[in-house]
Amino acid sequence: MNLDPLAESFYEWSPYNYSYNSPIRFNDPTGLGPEDWVEGASGNIYWDENATSQATTKEGEKYLGKNVLVATHDRDENGEEPVNGAKFDLYLESNKEGKTATIDGNTVPGDTEKYGTLTEGLYSASYTDYKGDGALLINGGKGAPTVRGNPNNQLNYNADGTLKPISQHIVDNILFHKGNWARESLSTNMFKDGQRVMISEGCQTGGCGKGTLPIYRSFIENAKGFKGSYYLRSKPVLALPPIVPFSFNR
Repeated sequence: MNLDPLAESFYEWSPYNYSYNSPIRFNDPTGLGPEDWVEGASGNIYWDENATSQATTKEGEKYLGKNVLVATHDRDENGEEPVNGAKFDLYLESNKEGKTATIDGNTVPGDTEKYGTLTEGLYSASYTDYKGDGALLINGGKGAPTVRGNPNNQLNYNADGTLKPISQHIVDNILFHKGNWARESLSTNMFKDGQRVMISEGCQTGGCGKGTLPIYRSFIENAKGFKGSYYLRSKPVLALPPIVPFSFNR
């Protein structure tokens, strides 16, 4: 009967639905979201029974959600990433002890000069079907921000085909889906309109290379019915223990 207090964070859902329309699976008595995974100050992911929103999360920590796919990328200063250089960890409410599944993959498009690269951050995510296998739809499929714009976005071009000085830093239809199972590359051997066909035009993908398809299918099986968050981050910088000066009595 009341508007969801977190409606702006889950705009693809009705602001009047309760617990993702799954009251048997989820309990949300406060309306502050049925999510409780947290990123600690050192980058560790753990279940915090007291965290129901960012406001109830400890200082210096990040509230993630009850179900979250955490992607730790390996991008360099130019935004490039080695093939299969990223790691994806799946955390579910059904297993509060830690990650349920993990897989190597990619967080950059097949061509970082042509397609938009998703910006680090926390997004909504939900399970969907994609090309015969399961996948996760990120940010409701709309307007996800990119690192350096999106040259492939037609809104970036003038009527004469020249690139506008200010590009649209968004990309649509972003998913986490299977990688290139035929070879260890985000591009294929096929061409369309003179351009090589890419596995990813901005999506997040599982591993590429022979033998990766059954690994992906095993991983995504754990995410069937998933509704929660997608968290894209860089590798956490681990704090070194303080140096204790050595001293002794003569």
